[in-house]
Amino acid sequence: MDYRQRVKKWKKSFGPDGMKLGDFWQKPPPKPRDNDTWGPWEYDAASLVLWCKGIEVADEYWIDLKGCNNAREILDWIVQINGKGWGAECVGYLVQALDDILDLQRNIVHLPPGKTFDVKEHLAGD
Repeated sequence: MDYRQRVKKWKKSFGPDGMKLGDFWQKPPPKPRDNDTWGPWEYDAASLVLWCKGIEVADEYWIDLKGCNNAREILDWIVQINGKGWGAECVGYLVQALDDILDLQRNIVHLPPGKTFDVKEHLAGD
């Protein structure tokens, strides 16, 4: 299922007035789950992999999320995918997927130099 569509349904669960300030922290959006998609990217929760499917140049391409432990590693993937020439839309979907799965603002952006993020621990129980 398209993850962003699932989040839209979650937001509607707050009723006709929508979300109120603080609702996000009290009732966070649903975590991505196995087979959730972002454009051509599909999440495999068992192997902690993002698969890119349906790109004409490559039938399948995958990113091992266990290797996304800091900003440098994540940026490297983004730049690699951008360099493949699959288009800005594919790169944008990748950024959305990485952000939704890893919560980049909370877990990666503010990491002190030399520290790493434990992807397996973050995704445990998903």
